[in-house]
Amino acid sequence: MTKLIELVDRYRQGPYPVFAAGPFLYIASLCAKNLRFARVLTGAEEMAEAALLNLNLGFESTLVPFDMNVEAELIGCRVNYHEEVDGVPVYPTVGDSWIETSDDFHLPANLIEIGRMPAITAAMKTIKQKAGRRAALGAFIPGPFTLAGQVLDPDRMFVSVLKKPDSIRDVLAKLAELIARVRRVYGVTGMSHYLINFIPCMAFGMHGLMPRLARLDPPGILHHVIIRGIERKNIFRDTTDKQNLVDR
Repeated sequence: MTKLIELVDRYRQGPYPVFAAGPFLYIASLCAKNLRFARVLTGAEEMAEAALLNLNLGFESTLVPFDMNVEAELIGCRVNYHEEVDGVPVYPTVGDSWIETSDDFHLPANLIEIGRMPAITAAMKTIKQKAGRRAALGAFIPGPFTLAGQVLDPDRMFVSVLKKPDSIRDVLAKLAELIARVRRVYGVTGMSHYLINFIPCMAFGMHGLMPRLARLDPPGILHHVIIRGIERKNIFRDTTDKQNLVDR
């Protein structure tokens, strides 16, 4: 039984398996360890140490990376990292939003070697090694529309939604493929679950444009699958019948 399954079973609330994912970063702990915020985002050792601090707070899972700019960096966007202001951390920002169509960017074949990916994957390996079975390791990644809001100019993007919806749909589909590739790398590295940050597309008139992320099945990744019986009838005859489905 993996640590993630243990957490899901332990914190089950009625029929819903849930657990506390843990904070991204606890600033007071970073200060106590004299960890600089910018280095926690970019350095493998500092990133791993910051993630492991969550376990000292009593959490049984932790997440990396700590921001949503990794994917933007992979397709060539410039990411600005900032020092603290009066001790208050400042999250990185995308410095230029130059993408307008899907032809403006390419999906890298060797993304594991680009941007912060080497640092993130190294941090994941360190966390898995040091935490062992004490914690489940997750990844924090943006959804396609969230990522589009970073790499496209917002004004031009929303105009294109009305005038060129097919163009925006192509961009979102390509960004979804990028996210799927990133998830695949994280899964092979040791991620047991992931948290996707979605901005509701319907709030911006984008209903029907958001591509659904295809389900990935790399080794060790768990999926929470919901099956409902017709007319609320039981799906499984008994525990053995249920286990037969899980084992497939």
